[in-house]
Amino acid sequence: NAPLFVKMADRCYLFVRDVYRDEEREGVSALAFDVDKLDFERKAKMLFKSSGQVASAMNFSWTSFFGPRVSEPSKAGSFVDDDNQTFGPYRLALSQNKKVAAFTYRMRPEHRSDRANNDVIGVQVFDEEMNKLWGGEMRMPYKEAYMKNLNYIVGNDGKVYMLSMVGEGGYHLELLMYSKDHPDPEKIEVKLDDVDPMTARVFETEKGDLLLAGFYAKPHHHVTDGAFVLQVDRNQKTSSLRNGGLFEIPNELIFENATRREKRQLNRAEKRDEEGDLGVSNLVVRNVYLMDDGRIDLLAERYEVVTTIVHTSRTTYYRYDTYARDIYVISASPDGKS
Repeated sequence: NAPLFVKMADRCYLFVRDVYRDEEREGVSALAFDVDKLDFERKAKMLFKSSGQVASAMNFSWTSFFGPRVSEPSKAGSFVDDDNQTFGPYRLALSQNKKVAAFTYRMRPEHRSDRANNDVIGVQVFDEEMNKLWGGEMRMPYKEAYMKNLNYIVGNDGKVYMLSMVGEGGYHLELLMYSKDHPDPEKIEVKLDDVDPMTARVFETEKGDLLLAGFYAKPHHHVTDGAFVLQVDRNQKTSSLRNGGLFEIPNELIFENATRREKRQLNRAEKRDEEGDLGVSNLVVRNVYLMDDGRIDLLAERYEVVTTIVHTSRTTYYRYDTYARDIYVISASPDGKS
């Protein structure tokens, strides 16, 4: 069930969820589609089976693992990750060159408490012919309560890169790198001096650069003040600011796009920091481009989540609707001017 049709580099596949009820396991199969014949191959290929029960896609922790589609009232902020495709409890990510596919899923938690539970995440990586490159079920290095995974990608090199917000009270970013030769993740701790990360995501560019891009707030503030872009050195396991790195959103730009009601809110003291700067809420990075002249173009979107309480004859539940409000484009030259 839960089919997903995907175009890779030179192949097309229908992916489906397989459930083996007698084994209390499940997995994914692939059925290739011949574009020239406009027909499916006669036999599907089973790609992998889980070691046990997989958490439901409706499980809140599973939703928050890859960034909720609704906002969360947390210091770490929230993230809407649209790059990865979902079917059933599985997520599929394709590499930048569309030749590598990574399936991920979350095992049913061992403990109910987030403070006691370390998530176990399945990661299965395949090439464009659906030959398995590597895979396994990885225990996350921190308790669920102290780790918020923002997004992940699979690189052209077949490695899986997961970006996480780690900590309690004070947060920092960590990039976890999983590969066939490293079942335990290699870690890169990302440091932003004098500012707090709010949201972030990891990208691989067409040229193979690994970038982290996101938004930051000044210490002890909860609204976004500006954006950052960092270059990751995979071999040295370091990160450094790119093109000056920190790009503040000017007050006049925020006011220019605000409604009258929003302008009244922006003038309130809690919307400003000690320097009188305004901030923006609910900004997420959609893409980052490295231009031929060395310029960075960062595209972001501001969204709003409307919560509706729905009553039925049997139950009451919450519905979350996400609305895109504004598009922000930040263009930074190599000398750091934006």
